[in-house]
Amino acid sequence: MALAPERTGKLKSEIASKVYDDPQKIKGLVTLEGGLSRSEYIKAAALEYGAHGGVDVRRYSRTIAEAFGRDISPARINVSAYHRITNIEARLYLRGGLADVEAEAAAELQQVIDQSAKAFNDDA
Repeated sequence: MALAPERTGKLKSEIASKVYDDPQKIKGLVTLEGGLSRSEYIKAAALEYGAHGGVDVRRYSRTIAEAFGRDISPARINVSAYHRITNIEARLYLRGGLADVEAEAAAELQQVIDQSAKAFNDDA
Protein backbone atom coordinates (compact mmCIF):
# COMPACT_ATOMS: atom_id res chain seq x y z
CA MET A 1 0.00 0.00 0.00
CA ALA A 2 2.91 2.34 0.64
CA LEU A 3 3.69 2.40 -3.10
CA ALA A 4 0.17 3.40 -4.20
CA PRO A 5 -0.36 6.87 -5.64
CA GLU A 6 -2.24 8.99 -3.14
CA ARG A 7 -3.83 12.02 -4.78
CA THR A 8 -7.27 11.38 -3.25
CA GLY A 9 -6.58 8.19 -1.26
CA LYS A 10 -9.42 6.27 -2.96
CA LEU A 11 -7.10 3.94 -4.87
CA LYS A 12 -5.06 3.16 -1.78
CA SER A 13 -8.23 2.38 0.20
CA GLU A 14 -9.28 -0.22 -2.41
CA ILE A 15 -6.06 -2.28 -2.24
CA ALA A 16 -6.54 -5.66 -0.58
CA SER A 17 -4.01 -8.41 0.10
CA LYS A 18 -4.56 -12.06 0.95
CA VAL A 19 -2.15 -14.89 1.77
CA TYR A 20 -3.10 -18.48 1.01
CA ASP A 21 -1.10 -21.11 2.86
CA ASP A 22 -1.24 -24.82 2.12
CA PRO A 23 1.29 -27.64 2.56
CA GLN A 24 2.55 -27.37 -1.03
CA LYS A 25 2.91 -23.59 -1.46
CA ILE A 26 2.38 -20.14 -0.08
CA LYS A 27 0.49 -17.85 -2.42
CA GLY A 28 -0.03 -14.13 -2.02
CA LEU A 29 -2.54 -11.98 -3.88
CA VAL A 30 -2.66 -8.20 -4.03
CA THR A 31 -5.67 -6.79 -5.84
CA LEU A 32 -8.22 -4.00 -5.88
CA GLU A 33 -11.57 -4.44 -4.15
CA GLY A 34 -14.81 -3.83 -6.04
CA GLY A 35 -15.48 -0.24 -4.95
CA LEU A 36 -14.08 1.46 -8.05
CA SER A 37 -15.99 2.44 -11.18
CA ARG A 38 -14.96 0.99 -14.54
CA SER A 39 -13.11 4.17 -15.51
CA GLU A 40 -11.25 4.16 -12.18
CA TYR A 41 -10.14 0.55 -12.79
CA ILE A 42 -8.83 1.61 -16.20
CA LYS A 43 -6.88 4.47 -14.60
CA ALA A 44 -5.55 2.14 -11.89
CA ALA A 45 -4.40 -0.35 -14.54
CA ALA A 46 -2.70 2.42 -16.51
CA LEU A 47 -0.77 3.40 -13.38
CA GLU A 48 0.25 -0.20 -12.59
CA TYR A 49 1.12 -1.40 -16.09
CA GLY A 50 1.75 1.86 -17.94
CA ALA A 51 -0.14 3.15 -20.96
CA HIS A 52 1.30 4.14 -24.29
CA GLY A 53 -0.63 5.03 -27.42
CA GLY A 54 -3.79 6.98 -27.99
CA VAL A 55 -7.19 7.36 -26.39
CA ASP A 56 -10.33 8.84 -27.90
CA VAL A 57 -11.99 11.22 -25.43
CA ARG A 58 -15.74 11.79 -25.91
CA ARG A 59 -17.20 15.27 -25.92
CA TYR A 60 -18.28 16.58 -22.54
CA SER A 61 -19.30 19.77 -20.77
CA ARG A 62 -18.04 21.29 -17.57
CA THR A 63 -18.38 24.39 -15.44
CA ILE A 64 -15.32 26.56 -14.95
CA ALA A 65 -14.93 29.22 -12.25
CA GLU A 66 -11.27 30.04 -12.83
CA ALA A 67 -9.25 31.02 -15.88
CA PHE A 68 -5.53 31.81 -16.07
CA GLY A 69 -5.26 31.68 -12.27
CA ARG A 70 -8.10 34.18 -11.68
CA ASP A 71 -11.62 33.63 -10.41
CA ILE A 72 -14.37 34.28 -12.96
CA SER A 73 -18.15 34.03 -12.97
CA PRO A 74 -19.00 30.33 -13.35
CA ALA A 75 -19.52 29.43 -16.99
CA ARG A 76 -20.60 26.18 -18.63
CA ILE A 77 -18.36 25.16 -21.55
CA ASN A 78 -18.57 22.35 -24.09
CA VAL A 79 -15.43 20.43 -24.93
CA SER A 80 -15.38 18.70 -28.33
CA ALA A 81 -14.27 15.10 -28.72
CA TYR A 82 -10.53 14.72 -29.27
CA HIS A 83 -7.72 12.15 -29.49
CA ARG A 84 -5.21 12.14 -26.65
CA ILE A 85 -1.74 10.61 -26.77
CA THR A 86 -0.90 8.79 -23.54
CA ASN A 87 2.57 8.13 -22.24
CA ILE A 88 2.22 6.86 -18.68
CA GLU A 89 5.14 4.92 -17.22
CA ALA A 90 4.30 1.90 -15.03
CA ARG A 91 4.34 2.69 -11.30
CA LEU A 92 4.16 -0.93 -9.98
CA TYR A 93 2.23 -0.01 -6.85
CA LEU A 94 0.64 -3.50 -6.66
CA ARG A 95 3.50 -5.70 -7.91
CA GLY A 96 6.42 -3.44 -7.00
CA GLY A 97 6.41 -4.20 -3.29
CA LEU A 98 7.06 -7.86 -3.94
CA ALA A 99 9.87 -7.08 -6.37
CA ASP A 100 11.53 -4.95 -3.69
CA VAL A 101 11.70 -7.84 -1.22
CA GLU A 102 12.12 -10.73 -3.69
CA ALA A 103 15.82 -11.38 -3.01
CA GLU A 104 15.39 -11.16 0.76
CA ALA A 105 12.32 -13.44 0.73
CA ALA A 106 14.09 -16.00 -1.47
CA ALA A 107 17.10 -16.02 0.88
CA GLU A 108 14.86 -16.54 3.91
CA LEU A 109 12.97 -19.36 2.20
CA GLN A 110 16.24 -21.03 1.23
CA GLN A 111 17.42 -20.77 4.84
CA VAL A 112 14.24 -22.47 6.09
CA ILE A 113 14.60 -25.21 3.45
CA ASP A 114 18.24 -25.78 4.43
CA GLN A 115 17.38 -25.94 8.15
CA SER A 116 14.51 -28.37 7.48
CA ALA A 117 16.72 -30.58 5.31
CA LYS A 118 19.44 -30.60 7.98
CA ALA A 119 16.92 -31.48 10.72
CA PHE A 120 15.47 -34.25 8.52
CA ASN A 121 18.95 -35.68 7.83
CA ASP A 122 19.91 -35.48 11.51
CA ASP A 123 16.78 -37.46 12.45
CA ALA A 124 17.32 -40.11 9.74
